[in-house]
Amino acid sequence: MEYLKTPWEHQLKGVNDSLPMNHFALLWEAGTGKTGASINMMRHKYAKHGQLLRTLILGPSVVVKNWRNEFLIHSKVPKNYIVPLYGPIKKRIQIMRELPKQRIVITNYEGLDNDEFFQALYDYNFAVVVADESHRIKSHESKRAKKCIALGDRAMYRYILTGSPVLRDALDLWSQCRFLDGGKTFGTNYYEYRGRYFEDVLSKAQVKFQKWRPRESTYGELAQKLESLGS
Repeated sequence: MEYLKTPWEHQLKGVNDSLPMNHFALLWEAGTGKTGASINMMRHKYAKHGQLLRTLILGPSVVVKNWRNEFLIHSKVPKNYIVPLYGPIKKRIQIMRELPKQRIVITNYEGLDNDEFFQALYDYNFAVVVADESHRIKSHESKRAKKCIALGDRAMYRYILTGSPVLRDALDLWSQCRFLDGGKTFGTNYYEYRGRYFEDVLSKAQVKFQKWRPRESTYGELAQKLESLGS
C-alpha cells in the first residue's frame, strides 16, 4: 500500500504489527503519530475489503476536526465522505439518520450521553470503531464506556489510542480492553478481572475502605497480556 506521508519507523512497525489483527492498541505518548498510524491501519482494512468501511471515530471534542484533517493528509478518502459531528445534538441525529452508507463519522464521547444519538450511531452498524484517548472510557461503571463497548461489539475492527491507559491504577485497563477485543484478553466481567489480578491491600488491615493493587504473582501476566494487544 502506498503511504501518502512517509511514516516514521515506529509508525511503520505499528502498522505492520496490526495487519493480521482485528483489534489493536496504540499506547504511544503524545506527539508520536498515533492518529496517522491508525489511519494507515484502517486503510489496509479498507483495501482488504475493496471498499471504504463504515467507520466511527470517538474522541474528545478538541480532536474531532483534527481527525478529518489527518484523514485528508494520510488517505485519499474524499472530504465529503468524512463527517465530523459536533454542535447541537438534534442536528447530529438528523445527519446520522440521513447519512449514506460507507462514511467515516467523527464525534465526541459526550454525544453518547444522548440515547437517541447513540441509537442512531448504533443503527448505522459501523464496521470500524476507534476510541481515541481511550482512557476516557476507563470506568467500568460509566454509561459512556458501556455504550462505546456496545458500538465496538458490532464492529469487525476496533482500535484504542492513548498515551495514558492507566491514570489511577491497572483497574483502568479492563473497560478499554473489553471494548478493544470483546473480552478475549481480560474477560467480560470486571469483578472477575479484579479478583484474578488484584488484591485489596486494606482488607488485611481490617480497614473498611478498599485499595486495589496487582497481585505480585500475576503482575507479569497482566503486563504480558497488555503488550500482546498492540504497541
